[in-house]
Amino acid sequence: MRLMKVMITCVILILVTACSNTSSVDGKHTEKNTQTTEANKNDEKEATPSKNKNNTASQATTPAVKKTVIFNQSTVDQLYPGWVLKLNQLIKYPDHDVVVVGLEKEGGAWGREGKVVVLQSDSVGNWSANWSGDILTGEEFPFYEFQSMAVLKSTSKKQAIAVVAADTGGSTGFGQVITLLIGENGKTSLKKTFDVNSMSVEQKDTKIVVSGDQQFGTHELSFNEEQFVDSKTSASDLSPDGAVQVNFKLDPNEDIVLLGQDILNMSVGQTISFIPADDKTRAAFEQGIIGIYSDAWNSGAPLNTSNSDRLWEGNSYTFDHGGEVHFLLVTDDKVVSLPFENPIPTITINVQP
Repeated sequence: MRLMKVMITCVILILVTACSNTSSVDGKHTEKNTQTTEANKNDEKEATPSKNKNNTASQATTPAVKKTVIFNQSTVDQLYPGWVLKLNQLIKYPDHDVVVVGLEKEGGAWGREGKVVVLQSDSVGNWSANWSGDILTGEEFPFYEFQSMAVLKSTSKKQAIAVVAADTGGSTGFGQVITLLIGENGKTSLKKTFDVNSMSVEQKDTKIVVSGDQQFGTHELSFNEEQFVDSKTSASDLSPDGAVQVNFKLDPNEDIVLLGQDILNMSVGQTISFIPADDKTRAAFEQGIIGIYSDAWNSGAPLNTSNSDRLWEGNSYTFDHGGEVHFLLVTDDKVVSLPFENPIPTITINVQP
């Protein structure tokens, strides 16, 4: 009996010990599993990029947007108080903008002043002057108003020609043209200053054409690759394509004689061009000594020797209406001895509608 009690007691002790060991092992496994789960979470956090990092990288790789620059009267008020903005043209380069400006101010010795300025913008849109100069400052022909502005870029877009024209107003037709060469870095140099009677500035494709009276002829401003080019054509060499050419020369008495017929039939839209036939006549024509007068543009009034009837620019005319038209070619010395109205014409043109 006693022996049986001892055996039962031993069995109970063995079972209790076994249960205790099992609980201990299960606890260790649970702890290990918990640690693994936490580590996995940490690994997932390490593997998942931060949204803030993505934003930072995106901001770092996005190219900077060039600031839009503005140039207006408010800008002029800050930089040149008292001056009025009359003309301006923006030239865009990759790293900055350049603006060519025509400014006007009342006052001065002749009542009004004109100024041409070239300014360059910085990265935040502030302007600084690269070049500045006055236009038409003479006592005889003072500045009155700006006439036009033209800009021509080279093929590479690294340089530009800027032309600014101003006149004296009234019936003189006199003006001045400033020609500037502007580089990609903003460096500006004065290439030409033209004083012109019967001034005209026109941009044609890859050139800017400055035209004037017989003494001036035409100047074609352009680029040959990156080189500035000024090609001059004398008035006596001007003849538009398809024009009917009338050759003339000075005789020993300094009178004008034609080398062809003195009556021609032409049509509206056709152009007549007067060409000196020898060096003596050419020289006199280009010096402005020989004048061309016509009633073609005087609204039906008879031919006369007034300045309004004189062809001041070039040596050609394109007919825009039908009828009988007259031209008088005469030297300045001879014109004073002719009747003012209805002098005998050098050539008559019957213009068909």
